[in-house]
Amino acid sequence: MAQRKEYTRELKELHESMIRLGSRVETALDLAAQAVKTCDEKNCKQVIEGDDEIDLLSEEIDRNCVLLIARQQPVASDLRDITSDLKLVADLERMADHAEDICEHVLHIREGQQRVPAPARLLQMFQACKNMTARSLDAYVTRSREQALKVLSMDEEVDELYHELRREIPELMREQPELIDSYIEWLMIAKHIERFADHAENVAEWVIYYLDGKFDIHG
Repeated sequence: MAQRKEYTRELKELHESMIRLGSRVETALDLAAQAVKTCDEKNCKQVIEGDDEIDLLSEEIDRNCVLLIARQQPVASDLRDITSDLKLVADLERMADHAEDICEHVLHIREGQQRVPAPARLLQMFQACKNMTARSLDAYVTRSREQALKVLSMDEEVDELYHELRREIPELMREQPELIDSYIEWLMIAKHIERFADHAENVAEWVIYYLDGKFDIHG
């Protein structure tokens, strides 16, 4: 009984760490989005400097997951819970990396002689990505299959906006060749947003795996 109580406590602490990690990743995304809108150096540096803290927390969660499996030998449902967290933490860590990369590109735009404001579609894309991220993290906290499924349907909007930008930006480059460097940076940022959204989708898929015990969400 005492061993089970200790295990339950450790599992609860693991989930709390995951929620804390998700919150920090979401904050990094919000700061990156603000940096894109305003080309603000302070927000960029806050994201870049905060990435080390996210990496450390990710490593701590990884270690605790492995220790839980080794010490407690969890039953099938609990094992699925812990292995899902292992996969989730990898996606969250990559999401933070993309937020950092976005800010690096914003700093490059700041350094340029001529700045181009963020394209409207890119800002739309960022907002859609933020909505996906918030919903995927909420799905994890509430263990909601419905919320997770909504995330999967939202990814199409991000992909569509990304493909529109890939058509739009080269045209702008041809019209304004003197601004090509800035447009390249915006295109790179769009790619990072698209990848960030893919990882948010992965988070939702791992929530569904934890709940259903299978990867086939249509089954």
